[in-house]
Amino acid sequence: MHENKKESGEKENRLVARLLRDVLASAPFETLADLADALKFRSAALRIRITNDDINRGLWLVGSNRDLVSQQRALPAPDTRRSSGPPLNRSEASQIHGQVWARWLAEKA
Repeated sequence: MHENKKESGEKENRLVARLLRDVLASAPFETLADLADALKFRSAALRIRITNDDINRGLWLVGSNRDLVSQQRALPAPDTRRSSGPPLNRSEASQIHGQVWARWLAEKA
């Protein structure tokens, strides 16, 4: 009896892994949550009942062989330096901040 339960669990794992591979082939995913949701929708459309544990086992099984989410290249940090002139000192920055703040308060009123 224990063998039948084990074999049944292995078949379910393979089924979920197959569904997951199909979902991964359809589009790239940025997060595991998006991938898990797509897997849930796919299994519901096929009327296959899966649990969160089934999803986790499928993610582990397929994730051991390939990347599950797309690897995005890190974008370079924006250049925040001013293009011309010397940098502001503390008093100049404070003065500009006060002017912007006063303008915002006047617009708000």
